[in-house]
Amino acid sequence: MVVGSTRGAGLAGWRRVAAACVAVGLLGALVTACSSGSDGAVSPPAAPPGTDRSVGAGTVPGPAEVPALVAKVPATTPAPADPDNPGIIIDPTVMRADPSVTWDPDTRKYRMYTTQLWNANVPMWVSDKVEGPWEWAGDALPKPPEWASDDFRLWTPEVSNIHGVWTLWATAGVKDSKALCLYRATGPSAAGPFVAEPGPAKWCDVSVGGAIDPQTIKDDAGDWWLIYKVNRNVYGNRTGLAAMRLGADGLPTGAAQPLLEATEPWQHDLVEAPGFIRDPGTGKWWLTYSGGKIEPDGSTNYQVSAVPCAGPAGPCFAQFRVSLLKTNKQGAGPGEQSTFVDTEGNTWMSYNPVAPFVAPDSRPLALVRVAFDDKGVPYVARPPT
Repeated sequence: MVVGSTRGAGLAGWRRVAAACVAVGLLGALVTACSSGSDGAVSPPAAPPGTDRSVGAGTVPGPAEVPALVAKVPATTPAPADPDNPGIIIDPTVMRADPSVTWDPDTRKYRMYTTQLWNANVPMWVSDKVEGPWEWAGDALPKPPEWASDDFRLWTPEVSNIHGVWTLWATAGVKDSKALCLYRATGPSAAGPFVAEPGPAKWCDVSVGGAIDPQTIKDDAGDWWLIYKVNRNVYGNRTGLAAMRLGADGLPTGAAQPLLEATEPWQHDLVEAPGFIRDPGTGKWWLTYSGGKIEPDGSTNYQVSAVPCAGPAGPCFAQFRVSLLKTNKQGAGPGEQSTFVDTEGNTWMSYNPVAPFVAPDSRPLALVRVAFDDKGVPYVARPPT
């Protein structure tokens, strides 16, 4: 395990041994009153001089952007899931840490990408349905970034079609360092093969631990945002979540926007795995994240929560946190989630049902549907039938 991080491990241990202001209609007027702010956000990699900006490396103009799947209001309000058994556990003996799911319109299949395995840098599976069965589809990233360490620290891949370019954002350990950095790779399709862009490890601030856990989201104005964790806990410091806008070339631009800091006692200085969901009925944005403490003996209060935000750039309002997943009969410390929308307009969360240390060699894919009540507040729902 990387010291001070829940992010996982080597071959034997596998990573992750790894009421007042809530009405979002009032968020804009209440930014000053409700937002405590935070500092120390670290910008993810920006392209170094000489980076190839041609199509396939992130250039616009280029191919037309593939429209993202959009959440829809369900015909009837979904019933809440069983809190003791909330998720659909897929292939419980198959390691799929940090799962993210993307719809591939070319093949009309879902693609899942996970943290590194012994036989793949970015393992990939495909399925006709969200609930599976999921079939092995190979390595989406045949060659890791040239600056990456070789100690099984290729984590948290996520794929989106950004400005017409199929783009993989993921995390890699930095050679001879505890720190990790984000990297971008591009490919001809959602199936890859993805090619990592060249660039030194100085793309992110290794002195504070770097940045990990990328997810991308598109806002109402059509701008793409990169959401990520500021990885300070690698050196024993409090973590935070931040966002950066992606420019026309698909690369981060402008200042990092702080979203959330791990300031609540129950978080024990750890928040990570950020992502956004949106209620299609009210238009409210919610930041989802994992947080809490994981002890070496397996005891944990690690869980998945959500807080309302004005949008992908924040501000977010931590005082209105909603708990989505906690320890249950399916596992202790669920988390490390990613969110996506299926072709029917349902919002889903892919995650691992067991926290690092609890069962380091058993990190299967779990899935829950996320729905919203009449006030636009998210909850875990029964899957569609």
